[in-house]
Amino acid sequence: MYVFLGLNSYCVNAEEKKVVLTMEQLASSIVTQHDLAIWLEKNSTPR
Repeated sequence: MYVFLGLNSYCVNAEEKKVVLTMEQLASSIVTQHDLAIWLEKNSTPR
C-alpha cells in the first residue's frame, strides 16, 4: 500500500500499527474494500 500511494504522490498519516491492523482486517474480510477506501481518504494526504 505504501508503494502504491507513494507512486500516486500520497502519504499515509496513520501509525504503522493501525495500518497493519487495517490490512489484517481487510485480509480477514472484517473490513471491505469500500471501508478501506474511506479509511484511506481519512488517513492519507497528497505530497
